[in-house]
Amino acid sequence: MTKAPSTHKATIELGEAVSGNKLMWASATLITGADPQSEGGCLRRTWYERVGGKERVTTAAMTAGSGIHAEIEGYLKTGVAALSPTVMAGRGFIPEPGDRLTVEASIAKAGLTACGVPVAGHIDLLNTREEYLDATGELRSDPKNTVEVIDWKSTSDIKWAKTAEQVAATIQMNTYGAAVLTKLPDTEHVRLTHVYFQRGARPKALLSTSLRTREQIAGRWKYAESIVRTIIDAIKESDVNKVDGNNKACKSYNQACPHTSYCSVGNHNSLDDLYSKIAKDYQQKVDTKMGLLSGLNMPPIPLAPNQAQLPAPAPDFAQPPDIRQQLADEEQRLRAQQVQVQQMPVAAPMGLKAVWDRLQAHGRGMPALGGAAAQALAAASGIGLGVGAGLAGTGQLGTLMLLDPAHIYQLAGELEAQAQLNPAPMALPSAQEPVQIVTPPQYVPAAPVPSVQSGGLLPPDAPASNPAFASAGPPPVAAPTTPTTEPVAAAPKKRGRPKSATSDTAPLAPVAPPLSGGTQAAPTPTAAVSPFIPTAAATSGDLEVYINCRPSHPTVSLHPYIDRINAELSRRYCVGANGQPTIQDIRVAPKDSPLGYGAWEGVLHEIVRTSPPPNAAYHLDIGTSKLLETVADAMLVVCNVREALFVKGVI
Repeated sequence: MTKAPSTHKATIELGEAVSGNKLMWASATLITGADPQSEGGCLRRTWYERVGGKERVTTAAMTAGSGIHAEIEGYLKTGVAALSPTVMAGRGFIPEPGDRLTVEASIAKAGLTACGVPVAGHIDLLNTREEYLDATGELRSDPKNTVEVIDWKSTSDIKWAKTAEQVAATIQMNTYGAAVLTKLPDTEHVRLTHVYFQRGARPKALLSTSLRTREQIAGRWKYAESIVRTIIDAIKESDVNKVDGNNKACKSYNQACPHTSYCSVGNHNSLDDLYSKIAKDYQQKVDTKMGLLSGLNMPPIPLAPNQAQLPAPAPDFAQPPDIRQQLADEEQRLRAQQVQVQQMPVAAPMGLKAVWDRLQAHGRGMPALGGAAAQALAAASGIGLGVGAGLAGTGQLGTLMLLDPAHIYQLAGELEAQAQLNPAPMALPSAQEPVQIVTPPQYVPAAPVPSVQSGGLLPPDAPASNPAFASAGPPPVAAPTTPTTEPVAAAPKKRGRPKSATSDTAPLAPVAPPLSGGTQAAPTPTAAVSPFIPTAAATSGDLEVYINCRPSHPTVSLHPYIDRINAELSRRYCVGANGQPTIQDIRVAPKDSPLGYGAWEGVLHEIVRTSPPPNAAYHLDIGTSKLLETVADAMLVVCNVREALFVKGVI
């Protein structure tokens, strides 16, 4: 195969960097390409392309980058801004053409050497004006005797741009810095700057810059010289297998190395990928068979003394026989557990309350219930739950949402099976948080349903409430309730222990049980209230919010307030095309609803921010729940505005 002519300016001027088994000159590109710490850096790839005669691939991205360099070079030399939209997006990061700028400054003329080998190449732009453009495009002054080296970068996405710290650590920029210090010995600081231009239909630009001292540049250049030493040794080898390879570079920049098909390092990586897939499939298989408990981040129940702990799998899964044996052992253990689960006596539907009590006996808290599961348990326990209401979870099981009554039996069976397979005693907590019964607020139906009082939070085309859940008859809509107290200006924070606070959230109005026709009995007409604000007005006391922690004084759970919002939004939007309710939880709202595709997070955040609960001391344990985390973030905003106390524990 005939090698394509090189487009590297130093190669065109000086010839090939490697002649025979001798390094004639080095460049920032050559050193970076052999550096295992740089993206795509591999000494063996350098051998293939410099000694082995393999062609160096020129990608479309490299060609596009050359075009951007040519545009900027022409602008700086002529002052004519004949620039493409891609370059125009970053024109504010390009210095104005004029004196004390050197375009394509030659490193070879600086006299820099590495291990006795000349260093060549070209700097995109050398700026000796002692001023620079910052990341906002503002012109700033640099310390006296400062020189800036600028490199233009082309990227498919600006997210790949390096930070200022990363730019300061690159071999390329420190090579340029070392050349400047050699050529201009009076230089005290070197500013290293990358300007990134995003290609494509939406051009963007970004600037990253870092000011470095002589000592910092010299220290990093010593490392670059050590890479040159490895290149000198590597090109003397006749056997490529004796040259170190870097398996991390086999798929750098989301592209496979062009030498993968015949490189032993690449072949080894392919085998690693196969074993990684086996490991991933194995883990997925285990998770699938573990049932409802598999998705919870819970410590395992200790094994009994007569049971052996399964050995931890090897991280790289490098030995196929060990993997097969481990899979067989794990499958046998899972089969035994499944048999135990299947042998569990299945409770009759009327024994649902007894099964729920058995769940509590395991000391892991209680799952959250919604949908049919909440209604079934409420009926079995004699609890009056309104439509859309549920039970809030507690403890380690609190993040597990059960929507079907059968899931309660399944969870009980899994916990019982684990207890039988692992009979070690479980420590029960000293006190359990009681189950919080969450009922929806009292509604005053109207046509159309009034939207949230938050500046048009819900869109005008929001679907009306499902008729199946509307109260009988269309009673008139009363005026919104006006708070009995005037708003009080936020007081400055006070030092010392927070004052004790008691719950100022009045119990929610009871909801009449459903009628046989599927509708609710009409409640006594009262003044309409915002569906997300408790009916009781705020009482005296400061707002305090404790996330994942508790103070020494009493607090009120935020769960009723959160479930109130969830129930109202679910009633409005968790409705299928046939008008029937779907799962009553905003996290699984239909995709074609205003809450679909994750939009519920923004809606929930805005509701909490604009309609927060009354002043009181609240607690909330968010665990791994995205819904609770969103509420906590919104309450932080509320507390910042009111200068209220917000405390978040680390778990």
